[in-house]
Amino acid sequence: MADMDVAATNQLLSAAVLPVLFAITLHEVSHGWAARRFGDRTAELLGRLTLNPVRHIDPVGSVAVPLVLAFLNLPPFGWAKPVPVNPRNLRKPKQHMVLVAAAGPASNFAMALFWAIGFAVVLQVPMAGLGVRQFLLSMTQIGIYFNVLLAIFNLMPIPPLDGGRVLRGLVPEALGRKLDAPAQGSAARRSLAAAAAAALAVHLALAAGGPNFRCGGRGGVVFPLRAASLMFEELGLQRTCPWPLNTPNG
Repeated sequence: MADMDVAATNQLLSAAVLPVLFAITLHEVSHGWAARRFGDRTAELLGRLTLNPVRHIDPVGSVAVPLVLAFLNLPPFGWAKPVPVNPRNLRKPKQHMVLVAAAGPASNFAMALFWAIGFAVVLQVPMAGLGVRQFLLSMTQIGIYFNVLLAIFNLMPIPPLDGGRVLRGLVPEALGRKLDAPAQGSAARRSLAAAAAAALAVHLALAAGGPNFRCGGRGGVVFPLRAASLMFEELGLQRTCPWPLNTPNG
């Protein structure tokens, strides 16, 4: 049984690498692309407008946290190093910063749609081996789940998350200055805040998913992704579980 668990964990990690790295990389690059579009070339000058994930990896958020979650048979989660943006360089700092901040979550929703299309295609296209199909189904589902969770997490209106920056641009300046305070701490405090928020997001997702969060049963999938699973069922598509370890039946 232990050997089977290790093999399943290794398969899960292999299936998660591409969607997870692609999600966190494109999320950050999207911020940089939007910033350059509106006048700030900071990310470009620092070499961060690249799809090379090595330039965006955070040792904790991009490596340690996803690995620990995978070995604990939990849904993958993580984050990358934030792309630097200087609002003073934007042509309309307050208005354009809202669009720059929203670009990251928007890219994740777009990638979730991409992986959803891939999921449907894999279900419909005949394949030689069951193992190949299951691997691709796991990869596409992880791509959907991870991107939706990452987008919703980042849209929480808490500085220095993207949602906090969007809120900063939508409220009166006096209130906005108060929101700036939590985002102006040291890099260590920002990383700690991000890790704490990530842990809270995963905890809430698991709590909402109930005892069947590992797929199967009535719980199905992790909140807020149960709706996507139900949509697949309504379309007559077979639901599969990207986290196969210790999956309950019934």
